[in-house]
Amino acid sequence: MRNIALRCGEIADGVTLLAAEDFGLLNIQVDHIRAAGTAVTVGALGEALPERQYLNLTITDLDAPKSVELHNPCKNAFIR
Repeated sequence: MRNIALRCGEIADGVTLLAAEDFGLLNIQVDHIRAAGTAVTVGALGEALPERQYLNLTITDLDAPKSVELHNPCKNAFIR
C-alpha cells in the first residue's frame, strides 16, 4: 500500500500500520490524530519484518497518552 495520508481525526483505538512479507507500506503519513490509548502502532508484536516493508513513514503531531509504539523497524521514517 502506498501514498496514504491519515490526518486530523479522532480514532478511539488508534491507527495500526501492518505490512506483510509480500506487501509493504510506502509513503504513509499520519498526523494530527487523537486517540485514547496508543495513537499509532507500527507492526505486530512478535512479527519482525525487514525494515524495507515500512518505508518513508511520517508520523507527527499526535495527541494520545502514548504517541507511537514500534514493533518493527522502519526505513526513512520521521517520527515526532
